[in-house]
Amino acid sequence: MKKLLKFALMAACAFAMTACSDDDNDKPVIDPVDPGVNVTGVYVLSQGNYYSALNGDLTFYNPATSDYTNGLFEAVNGRAFGGTANDIVAYGSKLYIANTDENVLEVADAQTAKSIKQISLSGARRIVADGGYIYVTSFYGNNVTKVDTTTLEIVGTVETGTYPEALAIQGGKLYVANSGYGSGNTVTKIDLANFTVDATLNVPVNPVDIYSVHDQLYLGCSGEYNDDWTYKVNPAIYALATDGTTTKLVEATASAAGLDDIYFFDNNYYKTELTFGRISAIDQSVKNLTFDKPVVYPCAIAANPQTGDIYITGYAEKDNGSGYYSADYNSPGTCYRFSADGMKLDQFPVGISAGRIVFLTK
Repeated sequence: MKKLLKFALMAACAFAMTACSDDDNDKPVIDPVDPGVNVTGVYVLSQGNYYSALNGDLTFYNPATSDYTNGLFEAVNGRAFGGTANDIVAYGSKLYIANTDENVLEVADAQTAKSIKQISLSGARRIVADGGYIYVTSFYGNNVTKVDTTTLEIVGTVETGTYPEALAIQGGKLYVANSGYGSGNTVTKIDLANFTVDATLNVPVNPVDIYSVHDQLYLGCSGEYNDDWTYKVNPAIYALATDGTTTKLVEATASAAGLDDIYFFDNNYYKTELTFGRISAIDQSVKNLTFDKPVVYPCAIAANPQTGDIYITGYAEKDNGSGYYSADYNSPGTCYRFSADGMKLDQFPVGISAGRIVFLTK
């Protein structure tokens, strides 16, 4: 039997949660399908590897035909993203891609991936869209920037905590997770009406992801390390109240918001079992997910809002010798498509460190 050696936790996609008990399987989970949504395609954003000078790019996948195109952005534009393509949002007729160390917010046509404009933005990190604007965190500038999606001009900037990551919008407020590069413990609450800070909320350590689903906020925290790189606080997902009160729901290392659920997996290096699951946004119950095709080195997870199909990207496997294997952060990976009940439907190749999956809809 092969021995599996996972690389350091820092190298993996990090947002954490707790493995679910067998009792969780009996809890109700709502139907994650919206028949009014028409998904016309899937974009998978590959980050690349900045330190190995390996570029990220886009893969486009058509779930109706199983056709895919790798390296789409470079093929269309004659250049790739660089090695830190961290986030992508499809909004209106455009794609918005945040490139952290390239200090660029890339704007492209959603149908063709043809570049429309590059907006200089220090440490462009994570994106959320609402009301004709996109909001982008600056990982190095410690702020969030507001961009008009019609003029593609910056129209405002607000200071946040240090090393801000993901954002979510709920009730006229913008919530920004401040990671503090692993030591942060705040969420900045911004009033969108006047684009000023409304409050600073104290939360568990290292918040990196935040979602709003059915008027409930969810916070993904990457946990805290000891000096020997073991976990002092495991990564977890929390329900977040608007006053900053948190309730731990599950431990996990990566997550994504679905139509009615938060999907997650927990590949904590110090645990013996890799688990997948979803949290109901209706009653916050947790259900394990099982798949008939093992994904040993997962990178990202998402769910098609039209069909409920679950997409999981995975790293390639690297042979380190002497029977030890690990995720390969320098080679292209694979995206697996499963039905909502875990049956494998398809798979297709993607780029290096394929960390974001978005659905193009009409």
